[in-house]
Amino acid sequence: MDCQWFRRLKQRRGPHGLTLAALFMLLWLQPGAGVHAAKEGKAVNCAFSSYGSNGQAWKEITPLTRSTPVGAVLMQRHVNPLIEYTTEESKTLERHEFVSAAHLPGIRFPDGIVPTNIDGISLKVTAYPGRGEARVLTGNFFPQVLEKYDVEHTDGARFKILTAYMYSLILTRPASELPKGPLVVNSLSGAQLALYALDLDKGVAQVGQHLLELPSQENRRRCQKSLVLSERDLLGTDEIKFAAKCQVVTRDVTLRLGSPSAHDFPALGSTSPPSAMARLEVSDCSANSLPKVSFSTEPASRCDPTGILGLTQSAQDGGRSVAKGVGIVMFNEQIPRIHCNGTQYAMERLSGSDNASFSFRAQYIRTGPITEGSANSSARFNFTFD
Repeated sequence: MDCQWFRRLKQRRGPHGLTLAALFMLLWLQPGAGVHAAKEGKAVNCAFSSYGSNGQAWKEITPLTRSTPVGAVLMQRHVNPLIEYTTEESKTLERHEFVSAAHLPGIRFPDGIVPTNIDGISLKVTAYPGRGEARVLTGNFFPQVLEKYDVEHTDGARFKILTAYMYSLILTRPASELPKGPLVVNSLSGAQLALYALDLDKGVAQVGQHLLELPSQENRRRCQKSLVLSERDLLGTDEIKFAAKCQVVTRDVTLRLGSPSAHDFPALGSTSPPSAMARLEVSDCSANSLPKVSFSTEPASRCDPTGILGLTQSAQDGGRSVAKGVGIVMFNEQIPRIHCNGTQYAMERLSGSDNASFSFRAQYIRTGPITEGSANSSARFNFTFD
């Protein structure tokens, strides 16, 4: 299907982005210009003078976890395209209206839901006119009228209209069905958004309806501008990343290994009874997070290549020297030796849960000839989520 609206769009593409705040009108009088009685007028010299420079960055609205409901707004961005125009006195008896309109050009997206490159996350564009109700823009060959004003001529005046549009990234399928790992939105199925500023005869346009006919520009000195925004303009950036994240629950843990004597380690590799189970936990993980934990020491040389932690002096030693010939090892049922060199280990995340955990024990191990003394050590644990 073809129409003059769509043909004009392809010929008159413009740059950059859009969005929020109520629609309102500002009147600026040039210095020294007097205020005169309003006269019947028409809008001329229209221009979209600002659209990308005042746009805001994307903001998280609803954290993306496994429990996030379908239909939830995940992130939003708003842009306020500014339209400026002047007026001329109407030479006829016809009254004029300034009309603001917009649509997603074409027959795609009839419900206003624009798929992204991530199956399950879509874009929705909502217009917030200063008069009337908010409107979700849909795919249509003809633009929808959002707002209209009577045009009156005032000498020396420049009118400015700031229209509000909100872009929302919404969840359109269960979060558990989203791809795992990093989620990066960088495509909007080739969607465009077209905005219009028009001077029309009063009564031609009705708010909420679609303009089915484009006025002819032949001998027409009246406002008639369009601005077409590409998917890059709508995104406002090359990509939108949904960060994989969790809330850290466990920030420190102490394992007590007892007080064995040298006689409890008859040979190299002998170990003491294991400690009680320690549990590292995170909660409220995003749906795409893959929580992992790693262990390290300072200095790194205190962790030998086999994963044995060296002993250190601590405030609990009471002045005693550090034992020799003994180290500490960590393990669990799945991992016989948990290394302290930064190796990452997947945390256990139960199906349908937003929480994850990693459990382990520790014990002493003989590494050489034993000299009795204090036997304390420490390691750092670090969480990553993607």
